[in-house]
Amino acid sequence: MNNQEKGVIINQEGDSFIIKFNDGRELPWPKKNINWVIKEGEIVKVTVSPQVLENDFQEDQAKNLLKTIFQTNNA
Repeated sequence: MNNQEKGVIINQEGDSFIIKFNDGRELPWPKKNINWVIKEGEIVKVTVSPQVLENDFQEDQAKNLLKTIFQTNNA
């Protein structure tokens, strides 16, 4: 399973950068979680790695995040 994808910063919306992947998916990424100067057109890698979840709330948050990341316009 591929747990890393490249995307391009296409713009900024509010407190997030919007990352667009080759297949057209877009992912808002909070600016506060990026600790370097970033600009539109820059290529970034997004990595997903496992973490032990401590409760059902964390599991629900993780599932919702994955749905957001992997949703397509064909759904």
